[in-house]
Amino acid sequence: MGRIPIRLSLIVLALAIAAGCGGDEGTNPGDAVVVRLTPQLTFVPQNVTIRTGQRVRWVNDDATFHTVTPRNAAQPGTMTRATRSTAGTVLEHTFNTAGTFDYFCEPHDAAGMVGRVTVTN
Repeated sequence: MGRIPIRLSLIVLALAIAAGCGGDEGTNPGDAVVVRLTPQLTFVPQNVTIRTGQRVRWVNDDATFHTVTPRNAAQPGTMTRATRSTAGTVLEHTFNTAGTFDYFCEPHDAAGMVGRVTVTN
């Protein structure tokens, strides 16, 4: 019977840690912010704000061909164009330059599959 409080404490601790690990706004330097490429032809979340030195991880949740393409490929600090052709494929980019980085999915740009990463100091 003495183990029930310990187990309960561990469950509460695990829930507290899990709650602190979520979020799309990238509140902890070095943490990756996850953006999902969805079957609804959207990036979710569409806009993220991070600090310099943080990563964004794009994960294709769809079997459809998508790209993560910078609007301005010549912009210092932007990500490299990447193809995400199958479900589960991942692209990660660490943003070391402050600024606003717009991107889109080439086949679905007209459908509104666009996103933005805002990087602050």
